Amino acid sequence: SIDPKNIGLFGHSFGGFEASYIATQIQRFKTVVAGSGWHDLVGTYLGTDDSNVSNIWRFDTQQLRLAAPYHSKTFRDNSPILLADGVKVPVLLWTGAEDQRVNWRNSTMMQTALWRLGKESTLLIYPGEGHVLLEPENQKDLTLKMLSWFDCYLKGGPKPEWIK
Repeated sequence: SIDPKNIGLFGHSFGGFEASYIATQIQRFKTVVAGSGWHDLVGTYLGTDDSNVSNIWRFDTQQLRLAAPYHSKTFRDNSPILLADGVKVPVLLWTGAEDQRVNWRNSTMMQTALWRLGKESTLLIYPGEGHVLLEPENQKDLTLKMLSWFDCYLKGGPKPEWIK
């Protein structure tokens, strides 16, 4: 019952990084939604998290396990923002404006890169929200927008006005 020509991909946090990276590599998915992802690996590596602790440990021993030097080809080959020219599908990005776990600027920079390359994309920024949306009205807004995004790009539904 799955239509292989109409599959969407969604990820948040590390999954947001994975979703944006996958969008740069393959065209299996017709659209991608990436929330609060590490789109800029070098900036993230050299930055700090919401506890003002260096992110280096995340790369060395946690989710990424990317122990190569931040200036290496390995970093470049895994950083979605540097691979944005490979995106061939519409991308919806979202973030909380106060997100310091994964700095919200990752999403704004990815949106700028996609925009500059003429890629179809939209960025949603939720004021007052951090890494996870806690306000019920923002949770509802994101849920409804994701549903209308997937309806538009997977089912041929109308393109809502909020999609830029």
